[in-house]
Amino acid sequence: MGKDLPDYTRSMTIEYTGGFMGLEELATRLGFIAPWDVHGNLVMMEDFETEETEWTLHADLFGSTCTRQTRRKWSGDWSIKMVIVNNIAAGCYVSRDLCAPPLVKYGLFARIAWDEFVKRVILGITLQRDGWQYPVQVGYNAITEELDLYDPDGIATVFARGVSLKYVDFIWYPWLITFDLANLRYDKFYLAEREYDLSSYIIDATEVVEEDYSEPSVNAENIAGVGFTCYVDDIVLVKNVP
Repeated sequence: MGKDLPDYTRSMTIEYTGGFMGLEELATRLGFIAPWDVHGNLVMMEDFETEETEWTLHADLFGSTCTRQTRRKWSGDWSIKMVIVNNIAAGCYVSRDLCAPPLVKYGLFARIAWDEFVKRVILGITLQRDGWQYPVQVGYNAITEELDLYDPDGIATVFARGVSLKYVDFIWYPWLITFDLANLRYDKFYLAEREYDLSSYIIDATEVVEEDYSEPSVNAENIAGVGFTCYVDDIVLVKNVP
């Protein structure tokens, strides 16, 4: 027999409309490799603990190397090491192909470390959908101490100057780009606990004929002759960022 409500009370129905986190999302978050304030639904995360078979490790033809190694890492036991030789055309990058993206707001995160000879490092992603390509690239130029955005032709637009992050070896800097493909706008960039507002910058759209896909990447480039070493760990892509 059911129990009646106490005197002077009544039943109520509470409706919650704020959304909820599924068990699969919660399980992933419990092992999340990015900081807690990286919001959105997980698309991909990689800490290179189970080999790099889904990733392509690119190295130039001048003797640079790009390998999975365990000497330095942020989480777990492994990261990617990129050794760029003394040639102004030298460089390395890691990338991975993913499925076609919806045109929503994204966040791309990575942890990157380098030595005092660092030249240029770029975190980016190329997205293609319905015959259009959307390149998103943010870079640190250690020679000029500037932060740049890059268009499809590699032309840099400076959005911050006086950024000096090259005099102490192998600090793991957290990088986070947020950008909105629905409105073709950059949003924010976070580096070394500093926030930069990019909302006034447009994401270039280029018409293409290739298949739909997305490709996150981290590039290390020698643009001044003296080589350097760079490490990459904990790459994360999220979508539906608030």
